[in-house]
Amino acid sequence: MSEISQPTSAQRARGLLRRGLPLGLGLVCLWLLSSRLQTVDLAAIGVLLTEVSPLQWAIALGMTVISFQAIGQFDVIAHRHMGTGVAPRRALVTGAAATAMAQAAGGGLLTAGAMRWRLLPGLTPGQIARLTGLTGLAFLTALALVTGAAVPLVLTGVHAFWALAVPVCLVLAAAAVFLHPSPRLFGRPQRLFSLPACAAILGITLIDTMGAAAALYVFLPVVSRPDPATFYAVYLLALGVAMLAATPGGLGPFELILLAALPAVPEAELLSAIVAFRLVYYALPALWAGWIALRPYKGGDLPQVLAPPTTPSVDPAGTEASAVWLHKDGQSAAVLRLPQTACLIVGADHGGVAPLLPLLRAQARAENRVASLWKIAPRDARAARRAGWRVLPVADHAVIAPQGFSTAGPARSGLRHALQKAEAAGVRVRRIDPGTQGAALAAIGTTPAQDCGCDGDHALSPFHQRPGDAAPGIVFGAWQGDRLVAFAAFHGHPREWALDRIARAEGCPEGAAHALLETAIRQAAAEDVPRLSLGAVPLRWRRARTRNRRHGCHACFAPRWERRYFAAPGWAALVLAGLDLWRDAHSRKDVKAAHHDHADYEFASQSQL
Repeated sequence: MSEISQPTSAQRARGLLRRGLPLGLGLVCLWLLSSRLQTVDLAAIGVLLTEVSPLQWAIALGMTVISFQAIGQFDVIAHRHMGTGVAPRRALVTGAAATAMAQAAGGGLLTAGAMRWRLLPGLTPGQIARLTGLTGLAFLTALALVTGAAVPLVLTGVHAFWALAVPVCLVLAAAAVFLHPSPRLFGRPQRLFSLPACAAILGITLIDTMGAAAALYVFLPVVSRPDPATFYAVYLLALGVAMLAATPGGLGPFELILLAALPAVPEAELLSAIVAFRLVYYALPALWAGWIALRPYKGGDLPQVLAPPTTPSVDPAGTEASAVWLHKDGQSAAVLRLPQTACLIVGADHGGVAPLLPLLRAQARAENRVASLWKIAPRDARAARRAGWRVLPVADHAVIAPQGFSTAGPARSGLRHALQKAEAAGVRVRRIDPGTQGAALAAIGTTPAQDCGCDGDHALSPFHQRPGDAAPGIVFGAWQGDRLVAFAAFHGHPREWALDRIARAEGCPEGAAHALLETAIRQAAAEDVPRLSLGAVPLRWRRARTRNRRHGCHACFAPRWERRYFAAPGWAALVLAGLDLWRDAHSRKDVKAAHHDHADYEFASQSQL
């Protein structure tokens, strides 16, 4: 048996330094503050406290309430990110109480975690630890950004440079979060906060710190108080230094920074303002948090709008996504969860998304995402516009009516030519039974598919096959001799078959894809299916489809083209959702071969859809 390695003396020294440095800093600051207080008339501080007007107390109390309302939102966002199901109101109260107790009693994350454990007994210790870590990290990161922007901008003379540098840094940080939503940490992918959540965290940090600064500012003497912008920057600096110390409420470092940075304010008056501030911002919230701790939460989940999601799959590109179904008043649609958006995807003939819009928005908000609708029909686009959503045309949908379909006519001469080539190569097409689909398609699944120029919804839609996704239940295979050379998969519905994808093995004969689709159309006609969708193409490609090889397969069937739309609640949400769909599609395109692993690519039977 191998011996358990013992920490070296250097490791023990580093650990002791890491734990002891904050405490040592706090103790040194307390000693310096006590030396400073020897020159201050403490009786004068008491007298000044009695002269504080009721209006000042009321304003400070109001600013404290605003600040703690913002503090509680950190927990609301973290609960949504983790999907705990805790109601937003309870999350807000729990977060505010945990912070109030931690800042008054000291102990930082340990005290905050203990409070959350007391108030939310339904969560596991691991969830409590992750929740506390997420909120603490979110606040410290946002505070660093706000302080780094405000202090140099206000307290130095490089206003023009900093005014340009701050937005540039924010844009770069947002781009990093957007492009790498699930970086690997400690060997595992870690899902970052979405951009809407990051923006909310930055906003509530501003509200929190401005409210706290205002609660202190109102107690300063009018004749000597600095301008609000300068004081806010000084407060941020004092708060940042105080958080490095291990003293309760940052006692010591906070006062020393304010005394050093505000020499124009008399020491006695400044210290009396700080005492009044600590009574309002520290003592009262701590008493309230203690009262809340006597009434722990007994449970209650956030009502689920969406069906419980499958375990999210993270592909080799680091993109996390899962697919679920949304149901309301007999209407249902697939919802793709991406890092920034919850995108509702409907088929070509699936109307009635209006009842789903409020639910989609509510669920997207409950997950720190923006809601969006992808490839919706004109009637659904009109419903979205009436609901106040922003709508843009994005694609044209190729639709065939199987009952009246014929290969005759000049418009389908290219189709006849392709079918002749397939027949000359000995290509035979037949439907693959659901029970044998996985084994029959394994050969193509392990071979990188060639682009046949007709990938249906799979080419344009982000709703690709992933573990846990709804799988197409209708599959046709093309054989050359005993070798399966191509297949076409469709999502089946009594009213419509929708092409999901076509895959071809290396060396597949020309015309095999056309033969697959032509056979599927004839089979749909035999089963009285009124519509067969060949998928959608972007508008710019639709106009040039006759010149673009990629859309030759669509065009040679002479389909009817129907406009499709992209919608979101606002222009900003529309842009973010569109970029998120684009990023997801391109990240998976880079690892296309990984998506043909049929160990995870199992087709559901038609009765399951």
